[in-house]
Amino acid sequence: MRVAFAIQHYPPYLGGAERQAALLAPAIAAESIELTVVTTRFRPDLASHETDARVRIVRLPTPAFRPAKLALNLLSSFVYFFFALRQLDVVHAHCLSPFTLGAILAARLRRRPILVKACSIGAMGEAVKIKRGRLTGRILWWLFSTSDLVIAPTEAVASELAREGMPTHKVRVIPNLLKRPPPAPVGFDRRASRAALGLPERITLLYVGRLSPEKGLDRLMAVWPGLSRSRAAGLVIVGDGPDRLKIAQWRDRHGLGDSVQLVGYQANPEPYFRAADIFVYPSRSETFGNAIVEAMSYGLAVATPEVGVVKEWDGFRGICRLDPDHPDRVRESLSKLIADETLRRRMGREAQAFVAERYLVEAGVQNYQALYRELIAAAHRR
Repeated sequence: MRVAFAIQHYPPYLGGAERQAALLAPAIAAESIELTVVTTRFRPDLASHETDARVRIVRLPTPAFRPAKLALNLLSSFVYFFFALRQLDVVHAHCLSPFTLGAILAARLRRRPILVKACSIGAMGEAVKIKRGRLTGRILWWLFSTSDLVIAPTEAVASELAREGMPTHKVRVIPNLLKRPPPAPVGFDRRASRAALGLPERITLLYVGRLSPEKGLDRLMAVWPGLSRSRAAGLVIVGDGPDRLKIAQWRDRHGLGDSVQLVGYQANPEPYFRAADIFVYPSRSETFGNAIVEAMSYGLAVATPEVGVVKEWDGFRGICRLDPDHPDRVRESLSKLIADETLRRRMGREAQAFVAERYLVEAGVQNYQALYRELIAAAHRR
């Protein structure tokens, strides 16, 4: 079986969709599937062709000037796939972008099956962005809707796609995937992990993700000064983005010292998951919530509003659901977690078992293989 991923960006680009594609690609290739990832060469130092973990990566040129970039990305993707599809069985596109729309157009003309994973919803989601153009938006959305299958990571995404006019028989729900975390080292404890990272010995809250407005860090910033002083807790922020300077200035303005540590982007955040006691994720909107599930896999007590996949966990008590519209309740919830070690441990055990049953990459690979075979069989019948 010969499969190509089409994705506008691919690691080392930072982003949840990119990390998901990079997690899935080697797992797919390990199943004796010939896999090529086709993406853009968004940095000149990146190789145009390379192979990593049996995955062939092809990076097509892209200009820095945004208006030209959008048009060229669509054109370069279309040209590449129009010729490459003679040697491919399935195209698997990730997110809606000019780049993936070029691949969809080529697949339609070549009469090859294509499935597309939707990656964002809501006011800043892909459907809204595509439909902004009165004429071009309708054309591009129609083109997207011609895909053979559309993958939604949650039922909420599937529902939004249906509201936007996507035929429901084309939509399948496959959750985002999680790599099984490595086993904890012998004698592991969080104190030793903190010491190894040079973090002070105290109850440690962790945030991992992009530092941008939609992630809701201002909600945490509103309650943190009083919380850190009353509970002698520390906050470690792993990530980068446009709000980094704003957060650093807030820390200095409130005299928070080392109670807030900005450690920047970490290619491997595992040591920080091992070192933390509580994972706090105050996001305003999530299509899925990769960081939440990843933190749970490390046995962390997680505090987050009901965003992304959390909305689908009715009855699950192994997570602290924050009420972001009421700062006093956020402060109260976090204070309770900081004070109660027994509660944290119980939540962490339940969370770890919960995600292991549902989100490990091995199960996702089997789902995608079945869809690839289904699409190939349907194409042969046409």
